[in-house]
Amino acid sequence: MANNLYPSYVQVNYHSVFGIHSMSLPTLRWNAGLLGAAGTFDTHDAAGIASDTMVEDFVDLLAAKVPSTTVFDNYVIYDAPVLSNPLVFNPVYGAALAVAGTLASPTGVAKAVQYTIGMRTVLFNRSQIVLLDVPTGNTWGNVTTPDTETQDIIDAWTLDTNGWAGRDGGRPFYFTNISISMNKRLRRKYGMI
Repeated sequence: MANNLYPSYVQVNYHSVFGIHSMSLPTLRWNAGLLGAAGTFDTHDAAGIASDTMVEDFVDLLAAKVPSTTVFDNYVIYDAPVLSNPLVFNPVYGAALAVAGTLASPTGVAKAVQYTIGMRTVLFNRSQIVLLDVPTGNTWGNVTTPDTETQDIIDAWTLDTNGWAGRDGGRPFYFTNISISMNKRLRRKYGMI
């Protein structure tokens, strides 16, 4: 089923000094572990990976793009046990993170900034990671050469030993661009317009 979060996804909840945010990251199938355990995700190389390892390692990479005033609070794994219409996702595991940003020298405005990392999947559909309230580094618009921290995120997102997926279920395969812009919804929410 294309363009949805089936069969599983991770919701990462975080906050900046300006607001509370969450991101939904599609994955391959989540597999239950022992009662109350994190379980595993299927991977693109069919080996499997511990869910908590995959998510926590990825969040550590995201933290390098945000200042210390931004904190990744927790995550929840959602799973749709059957393909149905409408899709019914169940929360199956969650854990606290408390991971603060590590961006060494944030420059530029951050309030209401949307930082979108665009990629394509092996099925040639779009895949993206969106971070909010990210310092611009005094750069706006379309960027075609990722910095080191963004490249680390891309490498983990596309790695076949991880279970990250596009909304088409395909493995994120290659980088297309970064878009740095003002998020109009956040500008209204923050009273900037």
